[in-house]
Amino acid sequence: MEKLLYIMLIWVVSTTSIYSQTVAGKIVDESNQPIEFANIVCLSLPDSTFIYGTISDQDGKFTIPENSSKGILRISSVGYATTYKECKDRNIGTILLHSDTQLLGEVVVKGNLPVTRMKGDALVTSVQNSVLAKAGSANDVLGKVPGILKDKDSFEVFGKGTPLIYINGREVRDKSELEQLSSEDIKHVELITNPGARYDATVNAVVRIQTIRRTGDGFGFNLNSSYYQSENVDLVEQADVNYRHNGLDMFAMFRYDKMEFRERTNVHQTLISKKQLDLENQLKYNDNKQWLRGNIGMNYMFDENNSIGIKYSIQGSPRYDSKLYTTSKVSLDGKVFDRLQNFTSSETDNELNHQLNAYYTGRVGNLEIDFNADYYQSGYLQEDITGEESEEQEDRDVHAASDVANNLAAAKLVLSYPVWKGKFSVGGEWTYTHRKDNYLNVENYVPSSNSKMNEMNITAFAEYSRSISIGDFILGARYEQIKFDYYKDDLHIDDQSRSYDNIYPNVSFNTRIGKVKTQISYTVKTQRPSYRLLSNSSLYIDRFSIQQGNPTLKSEITHNLNWIASWKFLQLSLGYQQTKNAIIYWGEPLNPNE
Repeated sequence: MEKLLYIMLIWVVSTTSIYSQTVAGKIVDESNQPIEFANIVCLSLPDSTFIYGTISDQDGKFTIPENSSKGILRISSVGYATTYKECKDRNIGTILLHSDTQLLGEVVVKGNLPVTRMKGDALVTSVQNSVLAKAGSANDVLGKVPGILKDKDSFEVFGKGTPLIYINGREVRDKSELEQLSSEDIKHVELITNPGARYDATVNAVVRIQTIRRTGDGFGFNLNSSYYQSENVDLVEQADVNYRHNGLDMFAMFRYDKMEFRERTNVHQTLISKKQLDLENQLKYNDNKQWLRGNIGMNYMFDENNSIGIKYSIQGSPRYDSKLYTTSKVSLDGKVFDRLQNFTSSETDNELNHQLNAYYTGRVGNLEIDFNADYYQSGYLQEDITGEESEEQEDRDVHAASDVANNLAAAKLVLSYPVWKGKFSVGGEWTYTHRKDNYLNVENYVPSSNSKMNEMNITAFAEYSRSISIGDFILGARYEQIKFDYYKDDLHIDDQSRSYDNIYPNVSFNTRIGKVKTQISYTVKTQRPSYRLLSNSSLYIDRFSIQQGNPTLKSEITHNLNWIASWKFLQLSLGYQQTKNAIIYWGEPLNPNE
């Protein structure tokens, strides 16, 4: 019998892609006028999984790669009813969107539809005085912004993944803030798909929400209730209260979430060592969680350009349970070696999570100032009991416990000033994180461990942007110095501690040559390993599979060079990507034998 360390592997070191085979179409309204910035999303059948997304151009036209078109298209735009179109041919033809009379009511459509336009490095969608102002909350608004896909309370930018979201220059660390912000208080939303040096090198997309200054005084109340129905029922209940007087805005929020998560997975693992080992696993996972959140704080606007604020948030979950059922068939050189039935029950006690944020955004003359500071604390204690029944070997009961605590402190300052008819920005960022991660296995099937990790990140960045007669360009660079210390049983481990320095440049230029729009950009991004990946704790799955992190992992560095050109219905995209220090998953025998 072999004990194995196995984790599935998906790794692409470098890719080069040219989309020459495309599927084309056009979006128009009831007056046969083209609809610009409509969202076109490709969904697979029958499970409606997201495959690809794009937006229509100024002529209402769009293209999608042919290899992403096997399914159904969902076409949506603010003020119009969503429609679906089966994708069969390369030329989809003209798709008509009808006005959404329920959304528009009796307003004048022409004067109240939101306007989306390109401004510098951002796609800006107006909200104030448009139908989006009646959408409900910021959650509802973002779900209708061109280029953004919404799934419950999570968001994805087409081709860029999960965005970093800001409200008035302050990073959103708690998603409930978006439900708390009324759509009537939003001025516009900016979507940036090529973030510059002022943003963390791990960020591939940014959403910036700018609010309007409210003029009324007095108390305000807001109650929200969300109901999600799938195989189970999920609930979100939220109550907000605020008091406003002149420039002072005081607020408080309470939210209750009830979520149930179910997963059904079939996994076939093959490991070739001295012998070939095959594991066929069927997994069923159920997780029931109730989550309580609350915050209290204040904002004060001195004038239209200067404001300060502070907010304290607290959240926690009562003790909750999750259950994992696993059926495994184990084969050695093609012959059945064993069959296993596993049942794992987990009970988790979450400590109260605390977060404190303070910010200032303002202007002194032509100098723009943006400052943020954060403190965060969280932790949990989890106990796992695994019952394992084997047809050929002895049965097992495995008892394990995890004790985890996290602390974070961070501050960021950005200064911007007009220089040479453009804008020059310079700033710095400081982040300190601490994590305690203790793991205990009573039966010692996997080794117990006590570890601590400290990380200090100091950043400096500069960026210059300007519009000239031939187009718009952005130049920037970000310098990061990271020092990571790893402790095992309170002893500093030199081989697994490290420090390194990196520079992340970015440059982009876009212009129009006749009717051809083109953009070329180069960026360097990074992907840092999570604390879970850095942990040396072993997770017992069954007697054939143990999952473990690696404290020696370095940050992944990716170089991206992209060129895009579009003319009418034709779009050409050429990209080159190179990844160094790729974070991968692999399987290997532990204590191998014959």
